[in-house]
Formats: sequence, structure tokens, C-alpha cells
Amino acid sequence: MSLYDDRPELKTETEHTADESVNVSMVMEFPFRLLEWGIDAESNIVYLSDEITEHTLPELIQKFRTVLRFNDPDEGKKPINLLINCLGGDLISTLGIVDYINSLDRPVNTICRGGAMSAAAVILTCGTGKRFMSPNSTVMFHEGSMMEMGRVTDVKNSIKWSEVLLEKIYGLLADKTKEDADFWKKTLQADTYLTAEECIKSGVIDEII
Repeated sequence: MSLYDDRPELKTETEHTADESVNVSMVMEFPFRLLEWGIDAESNIVYLSDEITEHTLPELIQKFRTVLRFNDPDEGKKPINLLINCLGGDLISTLGIVDYINSLDRPVNTICRGGAMSAAAVILTCGTGKRFMSPNSTVMFHEGSMMEMGRVTDVKNSIKWSEVLLEKIYGLLADKTKEDADFWKKTLQADTYLTAEECIKSGVIDEII
């Protein structure tokens, strides 16, 4: 399947991204624009490169759905490839992305080319298919940071909730790697940078490509 195949324009069904800039008929009529939108339908690739914010999850869902529309049903449920070069971002949104990946009826391969930092490192590790990393890429784990202002009680509650989220992260990493939750709790206390070889050793990825 080529990005430049002649395909009929969809007349009746329209889906929008968070900023309503993409719809299915536009994608079918102008497939060369897919790369601008962070999609390579020919290779089943979705790109994650911007900071992870509250907008990232709905945008990724739209990208995944658009890629799936190009899949030939006769070819079966091919994996989706999530290509990551991202500095990280919001932890709540990250957990939402992990849940979405787990909800799909097909595997999601995660591929780090460049860097997978902070929250993006968690997404890389939690791929449901094969997890890959190019030889000169970098992965960085840490527990993150928060800048909370307001009433003392609200700040304390935010800290408690952050600790709950971090416990979820420790558990996810333990489930997906060769190390236990205590290892990850200790590792995430400071910025910890890992090479591709170190990621293989700890079970963060499955293969160097």
C-alpha cells in the first residue's frame, strides 16, 4: 500500500482532531499530508515527538484511528508502530496513553529513535508489541517534578496523589521489565540515563535496531 495510491474521497464520515484541523476525507484526498500530521500510514507509524500534555492523548487517538483506516482488512491486525522522540511531560496523560495502547485489539510496537525521556520512557517500556531502540538513542527515567502553589492542605493532597501515580509507574515498569518495583523506585529518585544496551539488560526494550 502506498501513501500515493488513488483512493476515493469519503463523503459521509468525518472525524476531527482536538483542533478540528484533520478529517478523514481530507486524509483520503491528500494522503501526502499525513507526514505533516505525524502519521505514516504506509508503514503503520504514529509519531510521538511533542511534549506530552492534556492534548496529547486525544491527538494520538485520532492518529491511531486514521492509520487504521488505511489498513487492508485482508492483511489481518497489523501492529501499529509508535515512533518516539520525546522529552516527556504530563504523568496523568501518560497513564491515559498507556491505558489506550492496552485497550487496542492489536499490538503496539514502541520504537525510540533519538530520546525517550521521563514520561516518554514509560510509554516506550509499556509497548504491547515489540519494543525497539536505535543504538545511539537515549532513555531517561526519573520521578518527575511538580510546582504546586496554593493552600497548604491542597499542596499536601497534590503530593499524596503524585505519590499514588508514582506507585502506579513503579508497578507498570516492574510488570514490563526484568526489575522489580523497588528497583524502579530507587532508580527514579534521580535522573537516570540508559543506553540501548542498558535498556536491553533491564528489560526496558526487546531489541536494538
